Amino acid sequence: MKDIEEGRRIAIKYNCQQCHQLEGSGAHISVLLTDAAYLPPIITGEGKKVQEPWLHSFLQSPARVGQPNSIRPWIPTRMPTFHLTNEEINQLTKYFLGLSDQELELRDYQTFAVSSENLTVGKQIFTDFQCAKCHPSGVIVPVSAVSTTDLAPFLGKARDRLKPEWIVEWLADPAKLQPGTRMPTFFPDGESPLPDVLGGDARKQMQAIRDYLLSIGVPARPVVVSTR
Repeated sequence: MKDIEEGRRIAIKYNCQQCHQLEGSGAHISVLLTDAAYLPPIITGEGKKVQEPWLHSFLQSPARVGQPNSIRPWIPTRMPTFHLTNEEINQLTKYFLGLSDQELELRDYQTFAVSSENLTVGKQIFTDFQCAKCHPSGVIVPVSAVSTTDLAPFLGKARDRLKPEWIVEWLADPAKLQPGTRMPTFFPDGESPLPDVLGGDARKQMQAIRDYLLSIGVPARPVVVSTR
């Protein structure tokens, strides 16, 4: 509780809720945006979602780590650099972890082992589910092929940014983690639509998708191009 209170004070100090929805309120910038797709992300669940080293680097220098916004390069809103101290970043990290009932632990996310079999299967499921229709994952990010409203976060940063266990939890029920998300549920009630893949085991299929996403790595900065 102490970590949450201390971090909350930092979030209030820097007015995080002006742009982000946090603890069920905020995102006041929405009155200035004509497209909901331009809204900054909901950050209440960041402690469960993102890797601590990535969060530290991003809070330290958003311009260096995330801008031009390599997660959603098509949006005009940008995270400013607040020149947070290391103590403030640590307090915010513990705050987000506390909100997500997570403990601060030292983890080397880069050593997470992926199955070579999973890579092939995961890529095929990714293709079958047509994930790339919404989620860019290569260096070129076409933004005029579909509406920005239908574009989802760039996946080339997944390996450095997302926690492996969160990816599986997200795939299991996106709407549970983020009410209102446009991400469909491919595994309703924990059941798989692919009975002939990995024995029809939904969890194994989600783990295969996770392993494929973590294998994509971090390509060069995405280039936004017109496909008209």
